[in-house]
Amino acid sequence: MIRIYKQSNNGEVGILTDCLSADSFISELTEAIITYLRTSPGDEQHDLHWILSNSVKILSNLKECIVKYKEGTVEQRSFMFAGDHWPTLKETPDVTIGGET
Repeated sequence: MIRIYKQSNNGEVGILTDCLSADSFISELTEAIITYLRTSPGDEQHDLHWILSNSVKILSNLKECIVKYKEGTVEQRSFMFAGDHWPTLKETPDVTIGGET
C-alpha cells in the first residue's frame, strides 16, 4: 500500500507505505504518482520534487532492510513515512494505491 499526502502545513508531499520490497514499492509508486498527478492538479513540478525525494528515502531504507534480513527467516510488518510530519488522523491521503492493512 502507498498513500500520498499533500501536507497542509507546508505543501510538502509525503509518502506512507507498508511495502516490504523495493520492487513492490516501485511498482505501486508508479501507479500512485500517475493517479496523484491526474487527481491533484496544481504545481506538478513542486509536488513531483517532493514525491521523488521522499520516495528515494524510503527506497534506500527498503534496500537496507533487505540486506539485513536476507539471511534470516524474519518477517517484518511495518510502515515507513517520508515527509514533513506523520499524517494525523484528520489528514486523508490524496492517493491510496494497494491493499489496506
